[in-house]
Amino acid sequence: MRGQAALHWRLARAYVLQLILAVALLRDSRRDIEYRMAKARMKVVIYSLSPFQQKVMPGLWKDFTGKIHQKVTENWLGVVLLVTPVVGTYTYAMNYKEQEKLAHRY
Repeated sequence: MRGQAALHWRLARAYVLQLILAVALLRDSRRDIEYRMAKARMKVVIYSLSPFQQKVMPGLWKDFTGKIHQKVTENWLGVVLLVTPVVGTYTYAMNYKEQEKLAHRY
């Protein structure tokens, strides 16, 4: 019985020491954080734009045809491979529809 009481006493003492150490570490880390926050003060700058001074996407429409021409000449193979199936499918569908109309005529 006496051995168990001594064991409980040691465990309780170890637990209390761990709590004291945890509180000390927490206090030190809190001080460290407060020191860092005081050391590096933040400056807040707020910018605002007047609705009368804003230009919505001004460079988008400037020299639009030149930009399109440049993109097509740089990527002509991709344009051909994209446009050909779309135009071919559209032409086939319109031709099929027209043939269907003509078939029901007579």
